[in-house]
Amino acid sequence: MKEKIVITTIMKLSMTSAEIKTYTRLFRFIEKNKEKEPYRLLFSKITEDRILRIVFNVAFELAPKSLPSNKNTMTTAQVSKALDVSVRTLSQWRKDGVLPCTIWKGKAHYDIAQIHKTIEAGLQSPSRNQKKNSLNPAGS
Repeated sequence: MKEKIVITTIMKLSMTSAEIKTYTRLFRFIEKNKEKEPYRLLFSKITEDRILRIVFNVAFELAPKSLPSNKNTMTTAQVSKALDVSVRTLSQWRKDGVLPCTIWKGKAHYDIAQIHKTIEAGLQSPSRNQKKNSLNPAGS
């Protein structure tokens, strides 16, 4: 158990997510080709050696997971560029509920179909005056 904690810490501190993902791709490739001669020995060494097993298991745990429908979503930067609005405006629209999104690993992802629906409906955010009036309806 201590080895796993140490290996996890080392991998988090010394490797990028792309490098960790490379480890997972490497292991999947070796596993897929384990019947072929050059990979048979590698696969047996990885599965037999406790430390190597831990390294690859940790790599799978740390590998970045992608959005299930990433082809149907856009990032904040992509939407900002496509709609020709600032990132701050998108943030305000998100806050106001004008343009909903999904937050994944700390980043906003906008559904392309929802963007189209919002544009067709007439993309409008409550103005600051409307917000102030709604907070203070009597005008006092």
